[in-house]
Amino acid sequence: MLNPAPANDHIDIQHVAMCEFYSPNETELGRLTKMPIDTIDQIKAAAHKLVDLGVKNVIVTIGSRGALWVSKDHEELIPSYKVDAVDSIGAGDSFVGAFSHYYTQGEDISTALKHANAYAAVTVTRAGSQTSYPTAKELPALQRKLGIDVTDELVGA
Repeated sequence: MLNPAPANDHIDIQHVAMCEFYSPNETELGRLTKMPIDTIDQIKAAAHKLVDLGVKNVIVTIGSRGALWVSKDHEELIPSYKVDAVDSIGAGDSFVGAFSHYYTQGEDISTALKHANAYAAVTVTRAGSQTSYPTAKELPALQRKLGIDVTDELVGA
């Protein structure tokens, strides 16, 4: 998995294509593709461009709009959870870390992305970067408190 933060105008797409997952935010996607990213349709088009160039899975984080997963045979917009955000610092990192955790624990990509969105939603309700990341033990209670509908069995995995 490659997360290109911070954005870099000199990233080599051939190296990106060697990764199973490439996860830019919308701004990074726009810089790499040199395409507009103002709308969901534009973001989809830019992500598809990367897939056409050989990237296997593009996962674009788009803040309060959720995350977009595009592969050769799949396109899915995973909606975000609506919370009262306090601090978005580290939200992208928490998303990527949570996705990697859930995916390597055996969840399919779509389910792992939903859980990553839920984890990132919790982190933005707390101040700081790593200090906002809940532990696996405290995560289910925090999600219930925020009304995030994810089962304890899956989230605590």
